[in-house]
Parts: sequence; C-alpha cells; structure tokens
Amino acid sequence: MRRLNVVTRLIQREPVAFQGCVQATLAALVGFGVVDWSTEQVGLMLGVVAAFLALYTRAVVSPTSTPGTQAPASAVPREDAPDAPVRVAGRVP
Repeated sequence: MRRLNVVTRLIQREPVAFQGCVQATLAALVGFGVVDWSTEQVGLMLGVVAAFLALYTRAVVSPTSTPGTQAPASAVPREDAPDAPVRVAGRVP
C-alpha cells in the first residue's frame, strides 16, 4: 500500500513526466510486438492517452501568470543586480 502512495504522490507532483512515461510505454509495447496494433490503432491510442492525460495535467498544474499581463517584479532581473546581463546595443548576450 505504501508503494502505491509513493507512486500516486509522484504522479500528482510530476504529471507531465507521468504522461511521457505512459506514452513511451505504449510505444515500446508496440515496438517490441507485445501488442499487435496497426499503425492507425497506435496513433489513435497515443492520441486518446495524450488527450486524457493532458486534461489531468491541466487540472493539476496551475499557471503562474495570466496571459497578457506583466510578469511579477520578482521574475524580472534588476538592471543593477550583480548577475544582470550586460546589454550591448539593445541585445542581451
């Protein structure tokens, strides 16, 4: 039971990594001939799995900013900071 809790917490913490693992596992099963699916069936299953896992991922992951708004001040480096990029003719190296 404890192992299941660890896996569940990992899925909740890293849903995108879980999505990639599920899709890679499906592709490996088909590639090694464990399941005998046609090309159309493989594409369909990968699409369905991607769609459902994307819905789950979106429900778990929350955006850090609203599109069209300015980034919070903490996300923009200050010009006087010691590690601020040096600007030369309007370009950042």
